[in-house]
Amino acid sequence: MPSKKESKKGKDKSKSQSQIEITKTDEPETKAEEVKPPDYRTITITLEYYQNVAGLFPVSDISTKCTFREDIGESEAIPITDEEKIPINYSASLLVDANNMKELDHLISSPAVLTVTQVQGNFDPMLYEQLVVNQEVLQSPTRSYDSIVSIYEAITGQTVDISAAKRSKGSRKKAEVAKEKEDKGSDKKSKKSKSSVGRSSLSTRGKTEVSASQAAEIYGICMIDFIPLFYGKTSFTEALLIKPTRKSLDHKMIPYKNHPKIIVTVSIDQELHFKNSNILSLTVESIYNLPELMSANQSYIVCAMIPMDGPQKVPVHLSNPLYTTKTFSNTYKNWPNTQPMANDSNTTRYKMNPDTTCIINKLNTDFTPFLEEETPKLQFNMIKRSLLLADGMSEFSAHIKRHRRVVLEIFMSAKKKSSTASSQTSIFDVMKAKHQPFLHLMVILDVAALLYPGVSRIRLACPLKTFSYDEALKLGGLADSYFLPLGKKDTKELSAKDAKVDKGGKKEKSTASKTSKSSKGKKVKGSDAPDKSMKDLLPPKPEPPPEPEPSLEVFNEDKKPCFIIVELELAEPIVPKEDVEDLSNKLYDLLQPLPQEASKVVLTQCTAKDIYKQTISHIIRDLNKYYVAFVQQNGLSRQKPTDAMFVKHLQKIGVYQRYVSSITKAATSFVSDKFSSEEVVNSKGNLKLVSEVFVQLVSEMHGAVNKLLCSKMDPPQTEHLPVDELYFCAREAVQMGNVGVADRYFMERICEDQKNADFWLDYAIFQVELGNTDIAYECLQKTVGIDPNHRYGLLMMGAILSEKGMKDKAEICLLNMMVQEQKWLEGWVTLHIFYQMTENPSGMDMSLEMAQKYQDEAAPESDYISKIQDLLWSEDFCPKTKFFTAACIYLKLRLYNWVEYALGYETQHHYAIVNYLLAANCYYKKLYPHALEHIQETESYYGIDCNVGSLHGHCLMALERFVEAKDQYHHVLEAYNRPKNIHLVNLNCALAEEKLGYDQEARKFVLLSCKYNPSPSTWLKAGQLYFKQNDLLSAEECFSEANLRDNRNADIWAYLCLVNLRLDRENEAMLCYNQVLRCNLEDKKLLDLLDEEIKSVLQCD
Repeated sequence: MPSKKESKKGKDKSKSQSQIEITKTDEPETKAEEVKPPDYRTITITLEYYQNVAGLFPVSDISTKCTFREDIGESEAIPITDEEKIPINYSASLLVDANNMKELDHLISSPAVLTVTQVQGNFDPMLYEQLVVNQEVLQSPTRSYDSIVSIYEAITGQTVDISAAKRSKGSRKKAEVAKEKEDKGSDKKSKKSKSSVGRSSLSTRGKTEVSASQAAEIYGICMIDFIPLFYGKTSFTEALLIKPTRKSLDHKMIPYKNHPKIIVTVSIDQELHFKNSNILSLTVESIYNLPELMSANQSYIVCAMIPMDGPQKVPVHLSNPLYTTKTFSNTYKNWPNTQPMANDSNTTRYKMNPDTTCIINKLNTDFTPFLEEETPKLQFNMIKRSLLLADGMSEFSAHIKRHRRVVLEIFMSAKKKSSTASSQTSIFDVMKAKHQPFLHLMVILDVAALLYPGVSRIRLACPLKTFSYDEALKLGGLADSYFLPLGKKDTKELSAKDAKVDKGGKKEKSTASKTSKSSKGKKVKGSDAPDKSMKDLLPPKPEPPPEPEPSLEVFNEDKKPCFIIVELELAEPIVPKEDVEDLSNKLYDLLQPLPQEASKVVLTQCTAKDIYKQTISHIIRDLNKYYVAFVQQNGLSRQKPTDAMFVKHLQKIGVYQRYVSSITKAATSFVSDKFSSEEVVNSKGNLKLVSEVFVQLVSEMHGAVNKLLCSKMDPPQTEHLPVDELYFCAREAVQMGNVGVADRYFMERICEDQKNADFWLDYAIFQVELGNTDIAYECLQKTVGIDPNHRYGLLMMGAILSEKGMKDKAEICLLNMMVQEQKWLEGWVTLHIFYQMTENPSGMDMSLEMAQKYQDEAAPESDYISKIQDLLWSEDFCPKTKFFTAACIYLKLRLYNWVEYALGYETQHHYAIVNYLLAANCYYKKLYPHALEHIQETESYYGIDCNVGSLHGHCLMALERFVEAKDQYHHVLEAYNRPKNIHLVNLNCALAEEKLGYDQEARKFVLLSCKYNPSPSTWLKAGQLYFKQNDLLSAEECFSEANLRDNRNADIWAYLCLVNLRLDRENEAMLCYNQVLRCNLEDKKLLDLLDEEIKSVLQCD
């Protein structure tokens, strides 16, 4: 068998190997490649047995012929019996050179064909001897013809015409004599084929070889795919269905369980192992919306240049498509350059994907309606595999990273009358023929998504364009065309131009000679000698190079775009995917504090004292519960002395030891923080230190016990504002510039519920607004630590890490976010902007495609951030596009750079609203002049609106232009369609009125805020205005309302103290003054005024 294959190697070189061989024969080789020694591997195909085979004849013999680019063997004919399994035990082998890319390419992209045939066999005479003779029938008188007929009539119920049978007897004898004469004549002609006749069975000795071959009928064919060998298997067994090559009628159809099969085992003597290799599968489906120029009488071939074993690219062809108007669904993929036979007997096992949602649309219109139209189309449905070795795979991935696109060439020419086997050679003959019309097209495949982690398959719908060398080079990195190489084209054009130039030069020379002869007899006036300059004989100026011809998109006569659907698939992705567990582990490592970083939380004396007191309080409450249970268990009354028994009980159950260890830890932290033992050098000093520590610990313990006794063993409860009101008050304090009050409100919310991730997120946003990104990052670690799936915590953490330059850690956060929120539109937009910041085009394209995929999904329920409405700006009149919604989220999270990136995509479509959000963004960044410019730009394009006017007023207020700000606020407040949320407008308008001296108007706007959105700061402001007008009783009422909502505000206590002093309430004033000192008043002017009032009262006393 190997010798037979090697003998045909030279014959098949031009025909079968032309699929992968570069046909640029005219170009000389620039570098001689290193020739590798052949590494032959033997592949053995073993036919084990047939299963569920039915005969086509009364007596049938079955055999199988194996073909792979040539006939490699045929099994012997075996009679078909009624057994389920018929053993074959036949093997055929072929040699493959593992160092020859052409042979490997044929092995991976072409199947071995098993053709199963049946011939009519003869009944074995030996079977007669095994039959049992019935003696009764043998002894019965049935020798005459009449008796046989009577038996036949009795069994069948039919009558037989005996006279007609006798008449036909003579004619039958004449026919037999004529047949014997024909047999004698044929025996004389077939003397040369005695050897072949000798090989035949006894039943066919009288027949010729030609008649035997005509009697054979193809039962079906099978296709063996060798792809398992490239995945490291040394052998595999398959049950191949024997599919008939012709369609069967209903009465011949059989169920799937009883379908005939052939069991085949394929083995190789040595594993096919290629380190760091990959398998690229190119599937060309169909070309739709064909123009009339692309008709059925044309030949078509598709080619892509793929590097397989190094930088040199190798063409991958697909040809012989089916020109049809029908739409086929659930069809199988075809082998290269073949069309399906009946029952899909010669197709692959891969089915065409009917799902159109996974197709990436590169057209400017929706292509799905075109798929169901019964219009002319070119149906390839072919798959071509290519083995990419290590160098080829690195070159392929580098090409995608560099160009992000692959060029697919399509060549159309007139079809020649030739066999399908030579279709490729004929099409190249057509290309080389002179004056032969052709059409050269190309498709630019955007395959950048293959660079995304874990992505190994991409399916595209791309438009067809006329071929342009310049665009193919710039967009797809294709240096030259495969069908029409640029070098050959240029040489042909230059030779034609040179011929024209030579003819023109001779003509000019002849005309010049004629003019010179005619001018000999004439003399020019004013010149004694003729002009001898030869400048006219110089060669002409070269023409400028022609501009590259742009490509034109192809449309049909109905103005519909002509497009193709192509699928590329790699066995292993270029960038390996990251498992969800790995991402979660990386995020967990990211949340752990780094050992070299010191903690930013300092254990203060107050904190240590609180820990000690809390420990004592918890132990006392716990002791009370154990004591009650102990008394009930032992039936003892509380009056009896049972202290010793109770202590023994605690020691017995192990609670006593836990109490001692807890108190030791709490006391150690308290003592180490308050006392220092470095200065103690003698025993007297140690005794003094011990006594001081003891006194301090006992006094703190007594304080904790007294608190519990006063509160009846319940911890003292202090009334606080509801959590929602606290958050509103905190945001209001931030906008009014009271940063310390806002910080206290945020911390009070966290103290209310330390396990609430949203509270930590709010505090992180507040710290980002103040510029404290380190503290914000620690708060976000708390957020994600409490809820690892918190989308906004992960988003904000990724954004902060990205701005710090930690791209890998930022990507971990964002990918974890998208793993949990796969349909979150704003999340994909965030990932797109992140990859834009990090200059990752493949990630940009992939995330944008996912965002477009989920853009039409139903809007999710409003979550924590989407419910929040900022006091400064409104998102109600912003468009609901993906980038605007993302920009609004970024603005709420105070991610200023991300807001600008997102709005950059909407500038051309919504210029005015983009400037509105940019104005709010600049306001938060304290760039008030820029914010004013943006809001004025919004007004000039969008017009006057309440939302725009309120933000305009805030910008003027920040620039201390109070008159203009007041006018803007009045315009907003007088509008009939003013928004509901104008709380900040009322406060700032009151502040502007106060600055301009209109206290009465200012008080009116403040009282409106107190009516609709009461808060400590609004009541405080109202009280200050009353106090300024010396309306002490009204001021006291406002300060009391403020104090009820926030009894830790030092300013409120200070004004209450002033009111009481002026109303001659010294005792109440001193109580309020103590609270002022306790709350640490920071307003020096107010503190000085308070001191002066107290001194004046004391002097009067």
